Amino acid sequence: MSAIVEIGIIESRFTEPADPFVMRKEESLIHIHPEFAEGLYDIESNGYLQIIFNFHRAREVRLKGQWYYGGEKGVFACRSPKRPSAIGLTTVELLERNGSTLRVRGLDAIDGTPVLDIKPYIPEVDRAVLDQEVHAFTVQEPRAQIQRMLGMKDLKGLLTEAGALHGHYCPGLSSGVLASFYGLRRLSEHLGLSISALQHADGLEELLAVTEINSCFLDGIQYVSGCTFGNNGLIYRDLGKTAVTFCRRDGKGIRVAARPDAFGIYDRLDPQFSRLFTSVVIDHDRSDPLLKAFRASAAKVGFALLEIPQEELFTFTPVTMGLPDYAAMDSSSICRHCGESVMTHKMVSGSCLSCAQAAYEVLDGSGIHTQERTQ
Repeated sequence: MSAIVEIGIIESRFTEPADPFVMRKEESLIHIHPEFAEGLYDIESNGYLQIIFNFHRAREVRLKGQWYYGGEKGVFACRSPKRPSAIGLTTVELLERNGSTLRVRGLDAIDGTPVLDIKPYIPEVDRAVLDQEVHAFTVQEPRAQIQRMLGMKDLKGLLTEAGALHGHYCPGLSSGVLASFYGLRRLSEHLGLSISALQHADGLEELLAVTEINSCFLDGIQYVSGCTFGNNGLIYRDLGKTAVTFCRRDGKGIRVAARPDAFGIYDRLDPQFSRLFTSVVIDHDRSDPLLKAFRASAAKVGFALLEIPQEELFTFTPVTMGLPDYAAMDSSSICRHCGESVMTHKMVSGSCLSCAQAAYEVLDGSGIHTQERTQ
């Protein structure tokens, strides 16, 4: 038999195409037709399977179009269903086999999709190529993993990865992750754009985060939103409020602010948290047993916050705000005293501010203040 045949059918709660990352979070059933059931022998020995299926409702062929992550791609350079040969391929996790039915997670195919073939995912065969492809893909799209987690509503994954930036887990970091996740979703709905389109524009600095506090909260904002001081997507207003506004360059945005009573939730999640926070953070008692207990409590509360409804944590307000212009690209000059390269507008009479013993602004834990003399 050399023809391509239908070997089974997919049962899914999705009856219409949806965001593939949302679909992959759900479970699906694959019902194999009786005449092919024998081919499932020993399939349980595989943790993951590659499902090949037919885009049976795809009528349009588009050789070039909008890519999920932004910009344009040719159909053979992406996974668009609008293909000359309407064939799809997805790797899924095999959860259970019940006779000729497979229960899987990770399948981005709608209800009634014909299955054409099933192959085991074999790391020894597939992984070597996969590693090279993942590297090439992430060079092209460095935030691809974060985009996937946003699409799949993987809050635990986002917080876990944000911890690598922040250095520990705590309610502040978790609040920043959650404020970004819910804020970006609301902004995308407000503007009628997908989150991927919101974060990817032809130019830089199109998505901005205007933060009102410099605390653990800020690292969650930077990791999830991609708005940082380094890429000029982060604007800091020294107001001391646990709040952030996500907006585009036209000023239209969503302000996300912590509810005044949200901090009481921490002790509800762990009655020891406030006492430990006071001892370690405020009173600076860093004895080893106390520090370990605080880190454990902070992580416990941080991850537990992921289960709290967003309305209990934040208020969301549509706003239109005035924004500074794009970051200026200034020339550099050489300080006549130390010989180091300096942004020209940061010089005084041919000297850098340090050599000129001039005042300059400092952002530290207390906020923004003027340093009268260099030290």
